[in-house]
Amino acid sequence: MVHVVQILAYTPRGKKSGALHFTLEGRTFHARCDADTDAARGLFIAGASHPATLIVKVEGKAEYADPSEPQLSVLVSSDDGDRVSVLGRTWESVDHQTIKLDASPTVGLRLSLPQMATDFRGGSWLRATGMLCANLPPDEHD
Repeated sequence: MVHVVQILAYTPRGKKSGALHFTLEGRTFHARCDADTDAARGLFIAGASHPATLIVKVEGKAEYADPSEPQLSVLVSSDDGDRVSVLGRTWESVDHQTIKLDASPTVGLRLSLPQMATDFRGGSWLRATGMLCANLPPDEHD
């Protein structure tokens, strides 16, 4: 879920969510970003590379899927955050609402209530649609 990304632009949050535009694995993404403004302003600098945590906030429900090629596809590109479709294999729960999903790239899948991370068996294939979000990585990340 933590990837070193090439920062293209960072817009701090204000009255609405901020945004992080970046490239990863040769692809350009626009993510909603609610990182601490003071910390992010000094780290998310255009032209620099920096680790970022990538999460997909699920719209509706995540569903079991047939095994296939893991993928993260942009459905609608927006400066406020891309709406994406993700397909991948679950590995572990991060917290009650978030599962680590081995997609391409690996992302956290933040489920919407009433779904919880414990609802899905480890190693299961899931498909979901939602908003791509980025944040500063936790102090202890891989």
